[in-house]
Amino acid sequence: MSALYIMRYLGEHDTGSGTVYIGKGRIVGVDETDVRYHGSYEVASGRLKGTVELSTPTPGATLVTGHLLSPDQSVTIEVDWPENFESADALFVKVAGEPVSVTLEKVGDTP
Repeated sequence: MSALYIMRYLGEHDTGSGTVYIGKGRIVGVDETDVRYHGSYEVASGRLKGTVELSTPTPGATLVTGHLLSPDQSVTIEVDWPENFESADALFVKVAGEPVSVTLEKVGDTP
């Protein structure tokens, strides 16, 4: 499993979108507000489990949870999805303690 995805997400205060690569134990992406995603995962017992750090190089990025993210700050997201997450209608994570719904649409496989 190594692919590029269109990512769409919905939080309590806003919606957003971006692109994310998931493969070879890595999760890397960027969204429309220039928030960066860098993390890793493992697959075990039918689950994809990992940790992703959100950060931004620009000041004042507001997350869909309503939290303001400054350039010297990062937020950790814990990922716990089914291994076959591509078939899920929606996936869920917590960002700064708040629930966020995520959908992923596969753009294509990568080597």
